[in-house]
Amino acid sequence: METNNQSSRVSSYLEYLPASQQADPFLGRFLLAFERILSGFSSAEPQDPFPKQHGLEEEINRIHTYFNPGTKEDYDTAQSEFLPWLAGWVALSLREEWTEETKRQFIRQIVPLYRRRGTKAGLEKILELYLESSNLPKKVEVFEFDDPPHYFQVQVTLPDPDLEKYWQQARIAKAIIDQEKPAHTYYALKILVPTMRVTGNVYPICLEKPGKIVATVSQTNTPKSSLRLSIKANLGQPEPNVYKISSSDTLEVTYEVAQQQTEQNNKWYIYVIVDNLSDRQVEVNLTVNYHLEPSSNEREKKKEIILERNGEKLQRGLRIFQIKGKPPREGNTILGTDTGVKTEASKSLGKEKNSQKNRDIK
Repeated sequence: METNNQSSRVSSYLEYLPASQQADPFLGRFLLAFERILSGFSSAEPQDPFPKQHGLEEEINRIHTYFNPGTKEDYDTAQSEFLPWLAGWVALSLREEWTEETKRQFIRQIVPLYRRRGTKAGLEKILELYLESSNLPKKVEVFEFDDPPHYFQVQVTLPDPDLEKYWQQARIAKAIIDQEKPAHTYYALKILVPTMRVTGNVYPICLEKPGKIVATVSQTNTPKSSLRLSIKANLGQPEPNVYKISSSDTLEVTYEVAQQQTEQNNKWYIYVIVDNLSDRQVEVNLTVNYHLEPSSNEREKKKEIILERNGEKLQRGLRIFQIKGKPPREGNTILGTDTGVKTEASKSLGKEKNSQKNRDIK
């Protein structure tokens, strides 16, 4: 009918027309638009502004693939833009930060897990499913407690100490727990990173005489964040090791330095440490005063300001806690419901449960 070069410029639909109309070059070009939509082209023409595309016939022939989440590498699976619709069929909410492979794996496996929803085993399995799809170790533990009632802790281990990945995984794990836990319960999320250490702003101080050291830190940001203020000894010395945790406007820690301690070392080094126990940056003012013991010809203690820092920036840090009756673990954080966080803070400080927490438990 036409040369190969010419046939590439007219529609193959001309073959279905009477012979008298097949010779019309305009009609051959005109039918190209319909052929592109209905049948598609196996290859694009040179300098064609439109790329190769599938026609409706091909899409209908592979309609069955739209119901198969499969894997990203498998051709006979639903396209990525079709995954939210497919997830709706199994009552699954996909998160934007999930990878495509994670979304596909959740759609494939979520239905059998619904039978365990609201149980310890079900929560562990769903978290393991997410970790496995993200190429992370499937290491999840859930601890239940009788006191306080309706409270549990979730422990997840991550191998990568990268902070961005750390907080991303923390947010995703928290969202999964919030969705899967029973409505009347509250929790804390503990994330272990073996190579991570809890660090804050560290201020070394050299003492030469006995006295009383008073460290005070105040927050300038609103709302207030939870801080830990510590006075710690140099490496290898058991004392001092005192600290307080609070989210109040001002936090103060004191320590008495005895004569014997200064006699053992002419210059005795200790450290004042401020840890940010929240997930946002905090700005603080720090003052360290030293009340010297009076000498034989003095009646009152002398007060010296040995450290003063204003506008110090504390990067977001990690919450520390340990399970009752078990040794503390390295590099962990607590997130989760406000009540869960308050429970851990109250345990560590030996405070009574507040009335709001009791209402939450009920």
